[in-house]
Amino acid sequence: MKKILLISDTHGYIDDKILSYCKSVDEVWHAGDIGSIEVVDKIKRLKPLKGVYGNIDNHLIRSEFPLDYKFSCENIRVWITHIGGYPNRYSKRISEGSASPITKAGAFYVFSLRVAGDDVREYSFTNRDRAVSMRSVLVSHLAQKMQLDTKKKVI
Repeated sequence: MKKILLISDTHGYIDDKILSYCKSVDEVWHAGDIGSIEVVDKIKRLKPLKGVYGNIDNHLIRSEFPLDYKFSCENIRVWITHIGGYPNRYSKRISEGSASPITKAGAFYVFSLRVAGDDVREYSFTNRDRAVSMRSVLVSHLAQKMQLDTKKKVI
């Protein structure tokens, strides 16, 4: 099993204690607001680094890291982002990320939507405009469901 150090919001400073933790893991994942390229260099000297840029990061960091990073690690899908929203106010980008792009498969336009966990639903349409419209409606519905689920957990 791969050992991961997940950090964020270093804001241009990384303590020697954190760097010592880097030595004991296989990879470091940084969830944004790195703050300076020097932090990146220090981590990369020790371990492989995956990350995203945050709202305070400059053009150098933004040119090296994406806003969202989606990948698989040991058969687990991972999505790193800096600010995905807040309970009851998730970014549309987050709910959009639950839906695959629309692709053409034979005579159909298809997409899938991850509803929860491993619950994936597939949709197909013969009309592309209808597929675009339904994808938008379903993503919006999912965003509302995420907000309701969060409210239930808080109460």
